[in-house]
Amino acid sequence: QACFRKGCITGSASCGMARLSERPDFRTWLEGAPEAREAVELLQDVVTAERCVVFSTTWCPWCTKAQSYIRDELGRSCRKIDLDELPAEMGPARRDAALVLARLTGQQTVPNIFVARKHIGGFDRLMAAVQQCRDGALQEHRDVCDFLTGAAGP
Repeated sequence: QACFRKGCITGSASCGMARLSERPDFRTWLEGAPEAREAVELLQDVVTAERCVVFSTTWCPWCTKAQSYIRDELGRSCRKIDLDELPAEMGPARRDAALVLARLTGQQTVPNIFVARKHIGGFDRLMAAVQQCRDGALQEHRDVCDFLTGAAGP
């Protein structure tokens, strides 16, 4: 299961806390928007299927910078999904993906980065997570740090 909780890694929240999708306010919102349920499932499938995902837009310079950093500095691959040009194979749920992603993460900006099924946040949070991993400050998120520090294969 993916952790969509805002600040899952580098913020004050912990993945061990209730997932946003389990909170009453989110469930109430979701009940009022049944078409969004498919988008929730779509996003969960994408995040759980990939080791790293950057939700982006085609025109976002910070998204490009995050993607380049992950590729060039970390030597990793990361799936980039442009919210303004979602692939047709994502089906009709793609219409609601950006709104649902914002509701799930509490983040309304891009890049919106996930590593090892955990929400990192934007570019600044990515950089903070890399530093915290290098400093050994995120021992409880070894899977994320393995990816961000190169401890495991690409």
